[in-house]
Amino acid sequence: MWALLGGEGGEALADCSTGALHGRDRARRARGGVPRGEVEPHPTWTLDFAARFARRLEDFGVAWLEEPLNRGDVCGLAALRRETRTPIAGGELNGSLVEYLALLDADALDIYQPDATLAEGSYGGELSASFWILREALARGRRFTPHTWTNGFGFGVNLQVAGAVPRDARLLLEFPHEPPFAGANFSRFLKKKWTVDREGRIKIPDEPGLGMEVDWDVVRRFGRRVFRGDERSIALRALVERKLSVALELRAALAARPRAELAPADFRVPELPFGLSASRSRS
Repeated sequence: MWALLGGEGGEALADCSTGALHGRDRARRARGGVPRGEVEPHPTWTLDFAARFARRLEDFGVAWLEEPLNRGDVCGLAALRRETRTPIAGGELNGSLVEYLALLDADALDIYQPDATLAEGSYGGELSASFWILREALARGRRFTPHTWTNGFGFGVNLQVAGAVPRDARLLLEFPHEPPFAGANFSRFLKKKWTVDREGRIKIPDEPGLGMEVDWDVVRRFGRRVFRGDERSIALRALVERKLSVALELRAALAARPRAELAPADFRVPELPFGLSASRSRS
């Protein structure tokens, strides 16, 4: 997927801030390889306190201060950036692409951190929206690194977005490691578990698609079926919940599906929805 987004793939540098992997961060920093870690308080702070806290961090050279104010406080975040040299990051749970454009227009963050699996919502475009935000942030001289704390599949999706970031613009990528919530556990249902090597690197998959394969033995052992999606049950549900015309449309779509699946793929990154555009958002 990263290649379809125009990226280079390769590796990401893990931010393993807790647990047994923390030593790999320290070793890498001792060699001068990466900035020091980030600070993520998740507080409900006033602007005055956040500014004083951020200024105290300046001498420590932290990579960023994450979400020191409410994610909807666009004006407060913009004011905070003017009060400190510590980079301000956020955006993991903002609810729509419009919110991100508001943050960008206000120059409210140094580093944008959308999560391709949850932050933009169904109207925002999810993975496409993360790519739009990446493109806009870099065009405006800001930085980007995705949020990843969901599950193994969500981490893999965001790792593909990280692979689309130009190598010289990449930041630390958070690697969820707060035992028992750790790579081997949160990716248990994948055949290939997420791991960090001795140098603190995560390989970005170069296999087709998202580079993940579900371990169906694990799913069958621990999973529970909540919906059966065969042709009969979907048609019956459409008939009950919608109307006959919808059921007939679904039947026609299913009949045409084999031809569509055999057609050559023509992938293009979607443009911004709702009539939004980069030029319009800056105006």
